[in-house]
Amino acid sequence: MRYRAGASPGGRAFAVAALMLMAASGAHACFDSCRATEYKPVCSDDKMWYNPCYMVCEMGPSFAAYSACLPPPPCDPRHYPYKNLTYYSSDDCRTYTLFDVDAGCMPDWKTATDYCTKLGLDLAPWDHEGSNGALQVLVAGRHFTSWVGGKTPEGLCGVMTQEGRVVFQGCNQHARFVCRSKSSACTPAPPSPAPPSPSPPKPPSPSPPPMCNPATTKNITLYNPTDCKDYTLYDIGAECLVDWFKAKEVCEKAGMELAPHTCKDVLIKLCRDRGFTCWTGGKDSDLCPLMTAGGDIVKQGCNQPVRWVCRTKVGVCPLPSLPLPSLPPPYAPSPSLLPSYPPLAPSYPPLYPPSSYPPSPSPPSPLPPSPPPPPSPKPPSPSPPPMCNPATTKNTTLYNPMDCMSYTLYDIGAECLVDWFQAKGVCEKAGMELAPHTDGAAHGVLLKLCRDRSFTCWTGGRDIDLCPLMTAGGDIVKQGCNQTLRWVCRSKVAACTPAAPPSPQPPSPSPPASECRHRHGPPIPRMLYSLLVPGTPSFPAGCIDTCDVKYPHWAIWVCDKAGKPYKNWCYAACDGNYLTSPCGPPPGSTSGNSDVLTYMGTQYEYRMFVDTLLTYSKADEYCEYLGSGWGLVPYGDEEGWSAVRQMAPFNGFTCWLKRDSGDTQCPLVDAKGLLQKQGCEQDVRFVCRRLQLH
Repeated sequence: MRYRAGASPGGRAFAVAALMLMAASGAHACFDSCRATEYKPVCSDDKMWYNPCYMVCEMGPSFAAYSACLPPPPCDPRHYPYKNLTYYSSDDCRTYTLFDVDAGCMPDWKTATDYCTKLGLDLAPWDHEGSNGALQVLVAGRHFTSWVGGKTPEGLCGVMTQEGRVVFQGCNQHARFVCRSKSSACTPAPPSPAPPSPSPPKPPSPSPPPMCNPATTKNITLYNPTDCKDYTLYDIGAECLVDWFKAKEVCEKAGMELAPHTCKDVLIKLCRDRGFTCWTGGKDSDLCPLMTAGGDIVKQGCNQPVRWVCRTKVGVCPLPSLPLPSLPPPYAPSPSLLPSYPPLAPSYPPLYPPSSYPPSPSPPSPLPPSPPPPPSPKPPSPSPPPMCNPATTKNTTLYNPMDCMSYTLYDIGAECLVDWFQAKGVCEKAGMELAPHTDGAAHGVLLKLCRDRSFTCWTGGRDIDLCPLMTAGGDIVKQGCNQTLRWVCRSKVAACTPAAPPSPQPPSPSPPASECRHRHGPPIPRMLYSLLVPGTPSFPAGCIDTCDVKYPHWAIWVCDKAGKPYKNWCYAACDGNYLTSPCGPPPGSTSGNSDVLTYMGTQYEYRMFVDTLLTYSKADEYCEYLGSGWGLVPYGDEEGWSAVRQMAPFNGFTCWLKRDSGDTQCPLVDAKGLLQKQGCEQDVRFVCRRLQLH
């Protein structure tokens, strides 16, 4: 459709307005006037404008004609050039094809079914054993989601998830799909002539050879000190998954056996902690045992292809080492060199100087003369070297402004987990140390690196024959040192300018006013156990000023364990106190404008209305009503996520975040600082933001 500037009231209005503004203050003012107009793209000679207003400002009111831009054509799944993968199943002698590997034009369920029918194929059913095995290879083995055929509840359609489960959902969403050939290509064997005499029964035929070699697939071995045996997880890359019988055969050819499902601790580390489903030993019925990706032992059909774990048949335990001679007790630190700390929480044992040797055994009772002892005490036998390089595993580093040190979490992908001694060695070779759980600043970073990822990690601070670790729930416990886990290393030297010289009359040591606490921005509070010197030290210079600039008009009072009040958590952090909870203002103080919290980020200004709780849709509208550029904070934005965590969970609040288009549930950050997706109709606080006006 063609338009002429003088032919429509809208065109005349744009032209007249543009002409007046251009005459008054030039083209710049004309473009400024168009910002509030709606998006209605127009085109002329392969050039596009946001709407006719912008076009008239650029081309002038005498520009005669333009046309509405045509939208790009949507993809048509019926004619799209799909990229696909084909798999031949020896179980039913059919060919299975996964369509749209690149997810370029995923159809709904009906279109996928019609596409298969057009090619003379069927949508692969989920409720046939051979078909389900092929779907596990093509779909779950590649962590895809796909439409499947088969029986479904009325009004719903079958979907195989990336974990290999079949669920029934609405039929109008878009997903990949798998077609299979209609008929089996197995050739029936010709009838054999009747034998002259009955022959003995034949054993069951072995599983058909796979199209790959499962014995040479990528694997990882874990030594179990409980039974002194090696456990090997095969086919980490899901390139040659096999059924239960083939898995048993691979183990036996390697001189091993399928790991019994009763050895659950090792199977959990190899399978569940990687999100894998694995065949196990211990078959006692027509069904076969496996460990699910969630760590449960179940019995299912034996012909589905999954990973598997083999175990050596004979345990190889190390010879017991000679008892070590008693070592003198470690020297206690001089009381004049260390500050007097208050006792920690009950779950934290008292601190002792670290030692590179295990504790000395009790003095033995007198024995007959024995050969002379070795010239020097020997440390414990070194851990067997891993079959991978833990120092090169995937890792992530977090800088902590509280102590100006870097913390590195190793082996995110759980490909080369190590025991405590190996973890310590990796850190020391890199010029670092195992992050100590006894350090208040380190404890907060361990929570962020390990607990917030649901990881269990080795930490430093070993002082008994057990080794400390942080559980996936964030607790510090001490357990045996030979289990294999992730670990966190910490740099030994602070990477910031030292604090000002100490005062000439230090009556007692106090926490240094480290410049790294506020030279990189405001103090970052953490819910952690902090080591505080008794008394009330003065605030570091400039720290409160930084709080007032970064968090203007914040009067959300918090109290420490002893009940000491602070105007907000930033003030408490300046006092070295990070374990606080919301409380009322002290008598005689004013609460200030506590209903509106403002935070000034690097690029955006953020506002929270503390006393206003709305549903998601109303919160979204509320932010837009604040004016141009305002909106809910998207949860995928790094600066926005950091700002909302400081405004909401650090004050004990739950808060809405902006959801992506197509999400049925709404994202929020809860009072513990964790991201969740829940129903959108509950009343929750929210944070609005806009670009800062300079």
